Amino acid sequence: LLQAEDPHRHPHSIDVLVIGSKNKLKQAKVQRETWASHKAVRHFFISTEYDDEDPECATDATTQKEFEQLLGACRTKEFWASLGASGPLINYFTASHLITNKGWICTQRRFITSLTKLIKTYSEAIATAQEGGNQIGVSASESLLPDYLIFCDDDTYVDIDYVIRKMMPSIEEGKEAAAVAFNDKKDVVTTAVSPNTPVITAGCRIRIPIGVSWTFPYGGYGTFFSRGSLRRLIHPLRCNNIINNNDG
Repeated sequence: LLQAEDPHRHPHSIDVLVIGSKNKLKQAKVQRETWASHKAVRHFFISTEYDDEDPECATDATTQKEFEQLLGACRTKEFWASLGASGPLINYFTASHLITNKGWICTQRRFITSLTKLIKTYSEAIATAQEGGNQIGVSASESLLPDYLIFCDDDTYVDIDYVIRKMMPSIEEGKEAAAVAFNDKKDVVTTAVSPNTPVITAGCRIRIPIGVSWTFPYGGYGTFFSRGSLRRLIHPLRCNNIINNNDG
């Protein structure tokens, strides 16, 4: 499915992973035909219930009332206290997470399972390319990763030209490695960085003063993974076999 970059394509490469539904495929189709039809978008993936560990989650025999009762436990301070959790964030979670739509709740797991599957696809494609040795080579295998992966909902709109202009250095000016600059007040990336720099950011981030300075991605504005961050996600984690006595 993944092939090395065509040298005649757009100078930047973007992959898109959309969290959708088998019942709303038209929404993803509209995305593909509009903003995701940009020449910089080389692959468009959509994840639906068929990618879930439990595809029937939203339609199983659990009634809406039973479902709300299950969720209710997570909305009490006693529940979080039993896990040893405390602090101002607990007040936020218990008061704000009021969505009880069964389908919506079931969909939340899809963000993890679909991203994991795509990362595995990238990893396998790179391994296959590297096994090709002289036929493909390491540099070509690296091009199997996009400059950026956009991870979003099926009702998200992204201005790709704006993303390229604000998040990627100008190829014409030869800005291969620009430093990541953050605005202390807004906590957002303010300069373009090389896609090889590990960066994960969001289309919209909000800081809420709830006793701590907490900034979090908000809504379905999308999450953006640079090539450097994808490399790190693909790279296996290895233990050094050193036991920390403080850990028991």
